[in-house]
Amino acid sequence: MDTLSQLKSELEGEFQTTKKFIELFPEGKNDFAPHEKSMKMMPLATHLVEVFEWPNTILNTSELDFGKGEYKPTVLSTREDLMNKLEETIRQVKKRLIAVQKMI
Repeated sequence: MDTLSQLKSELEGEFQTTKKFIELFPEGKNDFAPHEKSMKMMPLATHLVEVFEWPNTILNTSELDFGKGEYKPTVLSTREDLMNKLEETIRQVKKRLIAVQKMI
C-alpha cells in the first residue's frame, strides 16, 4: 500500500473514532472541566474536530509560523455544530487527497 493510501485509511479510521466521540458529547456540559486547570469540554471537542484540518493546511501552505498569531480557533456550541464541522472538514480533506493523488 502506498503512503497516500495509508494516510487515507488512517484518516478514515480516526474520523470514525472521533465521530463516535462527538455523537456521545453531552449537551449542556460545554463548560465542564474535570479540574480547574483542564480545558473545558466544548473547546476540547472543537480542538479534536479541528485536527482534521491539518492535512489541508499541510497541503495548501508553504510555511507555518505560529509566532505570528494568525490562528483563530473555531467557536462551536452544540453537538450538531461539532458534527457538521467534522463532516465538512473530512469531505474537504478527502477531496484534496483525491486531487493530490491525480497529481502524482
